[in-house]
Amino acid sequence: MSTGNRSVSRVRRGPSRERGLAKAEWLLLAGSVTLSLVILEVFLRWYFPLFPSPYQPDDVLLVKLVPGAKKAFTRLAVNGGQRIVTQINSQGFRGEELRPLDRQKRIIVYGDSNVQAEFSELPATFSKQLESRLAPSFGTGIEVINAGVVSYGPDQYSLRLSGDIDRLRPALVVAVIFADNDFGDLIRNRIYRLNSRGDLELRREVESLLRARQSSSGFLERPAYADAGPSALAPGSYLVLSHSTDEFAPERTHQASAEAARRGATWVPRAKDDIRRMFNGRDLVDPGLVLVSRWRPDRDVPARIADRAWSYGGIARV
Repeated sequence: MSTGNRSVSRVRRGPSRERGLAKAEWLLLAGSVTLSLVILEVFLRWYFPLFPSPYQPDDVLLVKLVPGAKKAFTRLAVNGGQRIVTQINSQGFRGEELRPLDRQKRIIVYGDSNVQAEFSELPATFSKQLESRLAPSFGTGIEVINAGVVSYGPDQYSLRLSGDIDRLRPALVVAVIFADNDFGDLIRNRIYRLNSRGDLELRREVESLLRARQSSSGFLERPAYADAGPSALAPGSYLVLSHSTDEFAPERTHQASAEAARRGATWVPRAKDDIRRMFNGRDLVDPGLVLVSRWRPDRDVPARIADRAWSYGGIARV
């Protein structure tokens, strides 16, 4: 087209050319997004790894830890904000791989979430604290095994006890009982029942399962719990008991107890005299029944916030 002395030419892009550019742009966008997601995935897996559940169902024990599993937990900022990774070793215990027995002494600590302590770093758990306290007397010749499992009651670890003793040969076994709900586990778990004589016995279906796996798992025909009780404890045994109290902040403590009940848990704080009666008149080791923070503290000096423990503890000779 001509306009005066100037000519203007117009070039129209064909529809195929426009579609070609759009397709290339979409491919470039898809590639960029994919690369970004891959980089993000690698970053998250490296710095914030997520792990499968460390728990698996079990026909007899109801639940058990998965050997080699991990679990990550991040505390709230008000509690420090630490990221805690729980490692289960190849034998199904929290912590490092077990050392060869050789000449060292072993202690196994059984219990529930208070012992497994998945919300605490490993050095802060009861088992590791016990090991560090005993180490000066034994050097490196002491190993404390954390056999705690979240939600376990005395019925569940009684089934493991005999097999673990034969396999691991501990010098001492510690059974930690959480008085507020562990005895209720005997009813809820339905592993044992009362027979016509009023004695505890395994339910028939549980006993059948135990017999079926006896040869491979180390379970014995008669679980340790069948002979439990003060008369069955070894000479020189001690009863260690701690329990929360409502003496210092009754209103706040009872509110927390009610909230626990609303969530399906049982938490019953008690007065000091009520806790003392749980020892059934047994002689207490000095300093008797005191706040747990004042029971033989390090260097005999209670911490500055020792009175905020709100739990009494004591040890009695059985």
